[in-house]
Amino acid sequence: MRLLYYYWGEVTANSAQKAMEAIGVQLKVISPQRIVYDNDAEFMNLIKKELVGENGQFIYDAIFSFNYYPDLSRVAETCGVKYIAWVYDSPHNTLESITLDNKCNRVFIFDYALYLRLKDEGIRTVYYQPLPVRNVCSSGINESSYLVNDNSGKKQILKYEHEITFLGNLYDGDQDFYGKIAYMPDYISGYLEAIINAQMQIYGIDLFDSLISSDMMNNISKYVKTDLGLSYRKCGEEIFKNILRRRVTRNERIEVLKRLGREIGNVDLYCENNHPELPVKYCGYAQYETEMPEIFRDSKININITLRSIQTGIPLRVMDILGAGGFCLTNYQAELNEYFENGVDLVWYESIDDLVDKCRYYLSHDKEREAIACNGHKKAMELFSYENQLQAIMAKAFDVNV
Repeated sequence: MRLLYYYWGEVTANSAQKAMEAIGVQLKVISPQRIVYDNDAEFMNLIKKELVGENGQFIYDAIFSFNYYPDLSRVAETCGVKYIAWVYDSPHNTLESITLDNKCNRVFIFDYALYLRLKDEGIRTVYYQPLPVRNVCSSGINESSYLVNDNSGKKQILKYEHEITFLGNLYDGDQDFYGKIAYMPDYISGYLEAIINAQMQIYGIDLFDSLISSDMMNNISKYVKTDLGLSYRKCGEEIFKNILRRRVTRNERIEVLKRLGREIGNVDLYCENNHPELPVKYCGYAQYETEMPEIFRDSKININITLRSIQTGIPLRVMDILGAGGFCLTNYQAELNEYFENGVDLVWYESIDDLVDKCRYYLSHDKEREAIACNGHKKAMELFSYENQLQAIMAKAFDVNV
């Protein structure tokens, strides 16, 4: 099986390419630049030229990319080859492209709620596939990995560099899209703020779909323009709801950091921008491939706060923490129940109060916390390794085993 792999700078590339080679997939990696995001004629011509061999025959079975690119689908549809896209970003607006239903497509979605929505809208080319986990523990993880020998020959608990770590985006400044909307009537903004505040208290249920009616959305659309143009299905309502979900995530992450910093202390924050107003230690930006796994491994507790546009799925951050052998304390997501056991493989919280209480508990219960980290790493590697996930994708894409 031969794949033409389009690399656009995704952090998953190195692990994915190694795993593809390990399961016998031949691939050529290309990264032509795009001038425009969609309908880039020069980009599509370059992709098409790569697909054709010296004899004029198409020499690849499929084009592959992380995330979905309509132009790659257009080329694949024209050339009669498959296009395999594995989506890990959320929200991912190109999934609203009218090209999504092209027969060439095999588009893999990690959020089951999104997968069902697209299927219910009549899209026949989407498949459900959870995200992968990187094994970045060179010697593997077991209970003895959390013990080291001192000079006396006695085993001592591993000394951690961090007590509580949050590594992620706070969605402030230019990324706070809702904060830039300053021209809606007070009765609309007040209603939306009430939903945002209520959603912060609830996990596992999305309030925006049920509490924003079509009439309300029609009224909002007078003030907020979100449609993407003729090349996309009508998606302005979903885009606006994702703006609100991002705002919930921003508010929640800031509130969590405030509470943990004030009530427990020793909270380390890794993100692009410093936030001196928060009672935490700012540690800068962490490189995905090298620094991030060490941070997760060297933290007693790693906090995951899922972006609310991911309604049921397990985000990549949870997989990253487990792959590094870290202890993961995450908000509840419905799909966690399908694969992991709470309090055995990882721990999920149901409110910010619950999060604070569980941080206190696990900071003072080393053996229990370390056993959970060990179990989580083993379970994640058993179920979600790149090799296993890519085997499943290729089987679904080609109806064969690799």
